[in-house]
Amino acid sequence: KKKGYINITEAGFGFGINTINTVHGSFDIAGASPIIGIKTVNGYQLNEHFCFGFAVGFDAILDGTKKGALMPLMVDGRINFKKGKLSPSFNFCGGYAVGFQNSSGLTANPSLGLRLYITKNIAYLVNIGYKVQQQNVMRWDQYGVLVPRIVNFEYLAINTGLSF
Repeated sequence: KKKGYINITEAGFGFGINTINTVHGSFDIAGASPIIGIKTVNGYQLNEHFCFGFAVGFDAILDGTKKGALMPLMVDGRINFKKGKLSPSFNFCGGYAVGFQNSSGLTANPSLGLRLYITKNIAYLVNIGYKVQQQNVMRWDQYGVLVPRIVNFEYLAINTGLSF
């Protein structure tokens, strides 16, 4: 696709990284914290190399015994490095995730991927990258007091979908 309206719909899975980083240091969590989600991007293809748009999604966090859901509202930008049927790409999606059972917070997902056109206007996408989700949690401090902390949950994220 050379120019015009674009829709990108992707489903993804994130493997939890077992360390949570905070402004007060980091701590290990027990087991992986997977995240599954879907998002749709509505935007504009400027040329064969660059598109941008606004994304809305739904993420389900499966954090051991604690489960939660988030609705990310983001800005999405993508750079395709070459013209033609197959192109490597760099993607960045970032914004704010509204929490349902979890607290709300900033979110970002930079990734590298491939775009493969299967017809003139439909492309298959696959991306792998880093996803971070900021949330408020209650943690014990060094004095045994339960205090709120802003933490960054980190994921190795794999997304796949279609662009048309």
